[in-house]
Amino acid sequence: TSTATVTATDCVFVFGELFGGRYPHPDVAAAGRIQPVQMGVWYGPDLRFMAFDVAVHVAGTPEDERRFLDFEDAKRVCEAGGLLFTEPLRQGTLSHCLDFGIEFSSTVPKRLGLPALPATEANLAEGVVVRPLREPASRRASRGMFKLKIAQFSERKYDNPDWKASKGGGATQGDVPPRDLARFEMLALITMPRLHNVLSKTGRVSKHDKPACKQLLQDFVEDVLQDLGDDDRLLVQGDRGLCDELAQEVKVLILQHLKTPGQTG
Repeated sequence: TSTATVTATDCVFVFGELFGGRYPHPDVAAAGRIQPVQMGVWYGPDLRFMAFDVAVHVAGTPEDERRFLDFEDAKRVCEAGGLLFTEPLRQGTLSHCLDFGIEFSSTVPKRLGLPALPATEANLAEGVVVRPLREPASRRASRGMFKLKIAQFSERKYDNPDWKASKGGGATQGDVPPRDLARFEMLALITMPRLHNVLSKTGRVSKHDKPACKQLLQDFVEDVLQDLGDDDRLLVQGDRGLCDELAQEVKVLILQHLKTPGQTG
């Protein structure tokens, strides 16, 4: 069983997300002077941790060969250990799950026993993650999971996945120089939702804290590079001009964020 597998391993990795820090409801007291982790969606007044994955590293195997537990097994193990674990919104075939409307109010506050926010306060969930109940038999195979985000939280500037083919009135990708393609992809990833996502992992920074601002810039650049396709990533990393443009565009967005009232920590 999965429980036996876990007890026989030398290391267990629990993946999850810190959330909360603000809940603008008149009947819910603030939880001290803390900054919200996420912006634009409100989960609760205090800071919480929600697990969504568990991986195990079996003794004697290469370190990069972690094995992820099936969803139900991971959920059971985490909840037995007192951790919150994500709840499925819908189960069924892939087409049935893709039919689920991704624009809906977050279900997390209700799960925490909090009252719904006033009707005037939109509290839309960021989106959904579609994933199989069971992990692939081969550790080398794709896990078959992907995110679907609503427009407000999209980390890309364009919504049309066929934009490359549509450049130049129906031009094919081969008609556009590879450097231009990589640049278009790179710039499309420099968005405010992506910055908010990076901040949710690293914490808020003050514009007066120069080392923290420099680290934020590095983290943002790395996040963009990681989200590029392999070919585009290599092209950008090997092109000084594109690297400089990436850093400059990220810097401009960070400065814009830090100048917004209430965002300077």
